[in-house]
Amino acid sequence: MSRPRFPELPRTRTQPRLEMIDVHHAYDLGGQTLVVLDGLGLEIWAGECVALCGPDGSGKNATLNLLSGLETPRSGQVRLDGQDMVSLKPGELHQLHHRIFCHVVPAFILDR
Repeated sequence: MSRPRFPELPRTRTQPRLEMIDVHHAYDLGGQTLVVLDGLGLEIWAGECVALCGPDGSGKNATLNLLSGLETPRSGQVRLDGQDMVSLKPGELHQLHHRIFCHVVPAFILDR
C-alpha cells in the first residue's frame, strides 16, 4: 500500500499511535493457506486520517481486523501507543474502538 503525499503533521509524540511491525497473516481455507499480509509495516500517528485502498484480496480487511484487535497476526506485532495489542484486555479493546475507529464490524459486537 502506498501513502498519499499530504503535508506532514506536527508530531507531538515520539511513537506512532498505531503501528504494525513486520506483520504476516494468512487464513486456512480447507487445507490451503491464503497469505494476505507478508511483512507489512505501517505507522499511524495521532491526528492522521488514513484510508486503506486497493483491489479485492489486497489485505484491506485483514489489516483493519488486525489494527482493531479482532484478529492477531501469525507473526509480527500490532501496537497501540507502543503496547502490543495482544496484551490488551477486552474492555481496553472496546475503548480503542470508540476512540480510534469509525467503523466496527457488527459481528464483533454481537460476539462479545
